[in-house]
Order: sequence, then C-alpha cells, then structure tokens
Amino acid sequence: MPFVTAGDKRLEYFERGKGDDVVVLIHGAGSSALIWDTVQGLMAGAGFRTIAISLPGAGGSDRPGG
Repeated sequence: MPFVTAGDKRLEYFERGKGDDVVVLIHGAGSSALIWDTVQGLMAGAGFRTIAISLPGAGGSDRPGG
C-alpha cells in the first residue's frame, strides 16, 4: 500500500484512474480509504482519477499524537 508523509506521520492512500479531473475521497468515522474501492473503480471507468486517503489512526495510517 502506498503512503505519503505529512509532517512526521505517514498516511495511507489509494490512487486509481488516469483522468485530468481528480476527486479526493475521505472516509467517515470507523472506516478507512478501503471503503471507496468500488467507487474508485466506477469513477476510473468514467474517466476520473481518484485518490482515497485514510485519515490518521485509520487503515494503515499512523495514529495521531505523540
């Protein structure tokens, strides 16, 4: 799984599609970026590039705090 570093924390993200239009997908409480898997596939098929991130403490992202 890919990560991006923000400050001293790593955030998990999943990117799909190759369109010029980009949609960022952010999950709700109790889930992670994986919740967007089906939506990302559909949007990629429609010509969009999507980036779904797991917020701090969710999925494979580092926990917030010290």
